[in-house]
Amino acid sequence: RFLQIHRSYIINFTKIIDIEDNSVLIEKNVIPISRSNRPELMRRLNLL
Repeated sequence: RFLQIHRSYIINFTKIIDIEDNSVLIEKNVIPISRSNRPELMRRLNLL
């Protein structure tokens, strides 16, 4: 349920509202996604 998407951020991916190119929206917070962690996030969400 949790995934590190950036050096400074670990998220609960069930709380994601929207995904942009380089960021994730969780509630009212925009959180950056690192290039190295983006493929794992997409794989977990079955979007890749």
